[in-house]
Parts: sequence; C-alpha cells; structure tokens
Amino acid sequence: MSSDSARGQVPAEVKKAQPEAENPVWLCISCLLFAASFFVLYPLLPVIVESMTENTSDASRYVGIMYASNSLTSFFLHPLLGAWADKIGRKKCLINIYTLTLVAIVGLAVSIHLKSLWLMFAFRIFNLALGQSTLTAYAADISPDQETRTRYFGYTTAAFALCLVVAPLFGGYLAEFNLVYPIL
Repeated sequence: MSSDSARGQVPAEVKKAQPEAENPVWLCISCLLFAASFFVLYPLLPVIVESMTENTSDASRYVGIMYASNSLTSFFLHPLLGAWADKIGRKKCLINIYTLTLVAIVGLAVSIHLKSLWLMFAFRIFNLALGQSTLTAYAADISPDQETRTRYFGYTTAAFALCLVVAPLFGGYLAEFNLVYPIL
C-alpha cells in the first residue's frame, strides 16, 4: 500500500483531470453591456416621461408603473428564457438576446424622438425582459467546479453593481447634451 492511500489521499495517477474554466472576461463584459443598457436611463426616465405627459403627477405614476412592470416581466419571462436557453444553448441564446437588446435600444431612441410613451414603455420592458438570468446560467455552465461557479457569480454580481453606480452617472452626463444620447 502506498503512503498516499494510507493517508486517505487519492494517488495522482488516479485523480481525474478537472476541466479548465473558461476565461470570465467575456462574461463580465456581457454583464456590463447588458446592465449599462438598462441602468443608463434610471435618472433620466422621470424627465423623459414628464416631457411626454401633461403633468408631473401623470409622469410619476407612469414611471412607477414602468419600474414595477420591469420586475413583473422579469418574474414571468426569465423562466421562459431559461427554458429557451436550455433548448438552443446559452451562447446562441446570448447572441440572440444581445441582438434583441440592440433592437430595444434603437426602439427606445425612436420612441423618445417620437414622444410616444407607450412605445417607450414597450421597448423598455422588452429590454429588461432579456438577459440577466441567461448570463447567470451561462456563468454556471462555464465553471467546472463549485468554487469557480461561486467566483463567477460574484463577477456577474459585481458587474451589475458597478453598472448600477456608473451607468446612471454616465447617462446623466450625456443627457446634458441631449436626452437621446445616453441611449445611443
């Protein structure tokens, strides 16, 4: 009996090779881009909606409904997105989600230009209904073990938190020039 097995350790030749983890840089960049597309309008949404309505009271109500509908939409659509991602694969799903996010961003810019509150409402919800659940599932898929998975979840959470702080600042700065600039 070898000294390794006597101590309860598995000999090196018997150990299974752990798969290498994918580089999380693209995961973080994806999280940053998706979160930025969402959070950049946070400080501007009341001003934009107020410019489309008759009074401040209506604007406040519409912004409140828009924020609430974002959560409600995510609650119902993220399980469907997860099932879709399981069916076609995470990478394909992410590519489709980022294409649709681009469509939603252009739609938001057009709706603001046209001063269409309901069109803006639809594109805003459409943008929010997309990606975070798929990004989190992708983080789980590319990590070979529990420790790496925990670290990758931390990366995605940190990327979203960073965008929660930086994107509204950036959006507010760009809005000084024109309200549509933060969207583009």
